Amino acid sequence: MIRIKQIAGRIIFPVFIMKCLFSCFLFIYSFNSVFSQTIIGFREPSNIQSILEYRIPPWGYSSLLLNFDFYGSGNDAKYQNDSNNKRFNWNIYIRPTFRKYYESEEKQSFFHTYLKALYNGYKSEWNYVNHQNINSRHDYNISFVFNFDQKRYFTTKQFFSVESDGEIFYYNQHPYTSTETSYETIRGYNITAKIGFGSGRLRDITPVIRALRLSERYNALGKKSSLSKKDIQMIAEAIAKQSGYNIVYERSDKYFWNNLFGKIENIPTLSPFEVYYLSEVLCENIGVRQQGWNILSGLKIFNRCCSNKKKINLGVFAHCIWYKNLTLDHQIGFEGSGYYGMVFGDNYNKEPNSQLQLKVEYLWIISDRLLWESNLDAIEYFGKIEGLSSQNEEWFGNHDYYITSSFTYFIEDNLAISTGLNVFLYRRNKKSNYNYENNSFSLRLRLNYYFDRHLI
Repeated sequence: MIRIKQIAGRIIFPVFIMKCLFSCFLFIYSFNSVFSQTIIGFREPSNIQSILEYRIPPWGYSSLLLNFDFYGSGNDAKYQNDSNNKRFNWNIYIRPTFRKYYESEEKQSFFHTYLKALYNGYKSEWNYVNHQNINSRHDYNISFVFNFDQKRYFTTKQFFSVESDGEIFYYNQHPYTSTETSYETIRGYNITAKIGFGSGRLRDITPVIRALRLSERYNALGKKSSLSKKDIQMIAEAIAKQSGYNIVYERSDKYFWNNLFGKIENIPTLSPFEVYYLSEVLCENIGVRQQGWNILSGLKIFNRCCSNKKKINLGVFAHCIWYKNLTLDHQIGFEGSGYYGMVFGDNYNKEPNSQLQLKVEYLWIISDRLLWESNLDAIEYFGKIEGLSSQNEEWFGNHDYYITSSFTYFIEDNLAISTGLNVFLYRRNKKSNYNYENNSFSLRLRLNYYFDRHLI
């Protein structure tokens, strides 16, 4: 109880600022609603039937891409004392990448891998009257990275999950000067794997929220017809696939909107302005919307080897997440995770470490032009952490608390505002009873107000 009172006392001032800021925004919002433009929101914000009926469409993509980039520059400067300076710099970058993704109600899988080869060369040459100074550097970086994630439902609520990611790397640095030459080579790997069983169903319902917003914009155009519930679900399925269009096609909007408008039955002919007005729905800041819950638990292993130093972290984890949309404008969420494991390897002797993280979130779409997001995070870590000070001190307790709140507000005729408030409370406990605390906050406000503007 005493600890809670101390934390609350530290954040009274930032919370007071947040309340004042929010009051100012409500005033500005009301003022501009009357004197600037009519804001289009949801006609029936309490009707969440479309959210409850939404199901993830079966879709996926695959992409194999080769990326090559070369950059070179040079400079030759001459001076009156017969000295000159020559500089050359060049970079070569090669990266083949493969992505494959599939999603449906029964399965979700993602595989991403790439091989990166980077060369950086630099040379500088100074020629004085009786002296020459040469500096050069040749760096090589080769790494192989992979990321694999699969979740498969074997009943309507129970699922099996496997995750793995890792990197195998090789770095070689070769600096050279007129008086010294050195070599440095770093090689190793990092591999993380998680396997577990879970229960529940959590869906990303952002596409159906955007489909509803597109329906509202379509009605605002004053057309004789309106979008049916079936049209809205079909549009939501098309929007759910948007990320795939961005990865597969260079000019993704052309293919995406052609597919989306093809989902609408009996759509009338639209002018270029009307098409742009509807497509602008993707620019609305509605946040990340989710609905449902799930609980996942299992085993986690982390294996790292760098310059012949090894570390293995083996333990158990649990993760739960719950989101509910009270209306189309209000969303609340809770997320919690925990981990307990043992560390093996160099400088470790079966040392335990644990972490607990809690997060509470509230989202409010005050209008299609104003979004308020607030988050409260608490992270507790106990264990050995390396390299936190020049003396490599061992800290055995970390307590992190975050309060973040952000507004985004835009009225296209007169006013544009973005602002945010962040509160950061940090505490470390060393094994020798020495404590370190850091309490800080940041406030940002950007405003553009147009008294008058028009094209000439």
